[in-house]
Amino acid sequence: MRITAILKAPSPPDIDWLLVAGAFLSTFFLFLPFASLDIDPHHDGIMLKPALDVQAGQQLFRDSFCQYGALTTYLQAFFLSLLGPHLLSLRIATVFAYSVTIAFFVASWRFFLPRSLAICALAIWWVFAPFFSGDVSGDVMVPF
Repeated sequence: MRITAILKAPSPPDIDWLLVAGAFLSTFFLFLPFASLDIDPHHDGIMLKPALDVQAGQQLFRDSFCQYGALTTYLQAFFLSLLGPHLLSLRIATVFAYSVTIAFFVASWRFFLPRSLAICALAIWWVFAPFFSGDVSGDVMVPF
C-alpha cells in the first residue's frame, strides 16, 4: 500500500439536503400549532416588551431593558417587523428557530450516523419537546 493512500484524509460525506429540508419543514409544521398555546404572561411579556420598543425605534438598555441580551431582542424586533407586532409573531419566530436548529442537528448527525438513525434521533427530539410533556413550565421533558 502506498504511503500517500494511507495519509490521504477521507472526504467528508455530502450533506443529505432532502433529509435536512424535510426535518426543517416537518418540524416547522409540527410545532406551529403549539405556538399559540400556553401563553406565559411573565416570560412572554419580558420577551415582547423590549422587542416592541426596539421595533418602535427606542434604544435598548437606554429606553428599554431586556435581561436576555441584545441579540435576542433585535432578532425578535426583526420578526415583529416582518410578521406584525403581536406575541404570535415571536412564537412563530421561536418555531422557526427550532426548525433551523433541528436542520443543523440533522445535517451534523448525518456526518456520523446512517440515515435511519438520524431519522430516529429526529423523532426522539420531537417526542421530547416540552409542550408534548403536559408540563407547562417546560422543566420536565418526558413524553408522558
